[in-house]
Amino acid sequence: SGAVVDACSLVAVVVRKIGLNNFSSMMHSLQRTPPFLAALKPKKHRSKRTQHSIPFQLYSEAFAQFVAAHADGTQRKLVQVYLTRQVAGATSLAEDVADHFKDLIKMQDSEVKQLKGENNDLKLEVEKMARSALTAESHRLLEKLQVLEQRVEVADAEVADLTAQVEARTLELESVLARS
Repeated sequence: SGAVVDACSLVAVVVRKIGLNNFSSMMHSLQRTPPFLAALKPKKHRSKRTQHSIPFQLYSEAFAQFVAAHADGTQRKLVQVYLTRQVAGATSLAEDVADHFKDLIKMQDSEVKQLKGENNDLKLEVEKMARSALTAESHRLLEKLQVLEQRVEVADAEVADLTAQVEARTLELESVLARS
């Protein structure tokens, strides 16, 4: 209809239709979904694992960045306007506010635990890759060593052959000199 909606009206609709706690929960849930997290990463920084686990991009990078940048501020503003309306209306809001913040803290704790788990997984993956790289380098050096040992054996055989030839020539020369 083209009507201008003010913040109080918008908050009233959110509180009445969705509920402030549900809205916050949905915002946090959205931000933890794999498609949303994948959209936040620039394509060149996405891992092969992430690229294969998500067959198509559900959210655009711009949308994900916009939501990430404005989600906390929007939620704070909603709570602020809600509290202002509640105080003005003189209704009991202590339980609602406490529940909201408890839920918010639980969600953030859950998110921190998830991120710590992902961080530990990535650390283990890096260690595994480092060990793999060292193992590959060790195999390469071992192969080089074996080639060099074979060359030394060939050279030792050549030296022994040449030494035998020199001794034989020396004996021949001594016998020629002894005859003359």
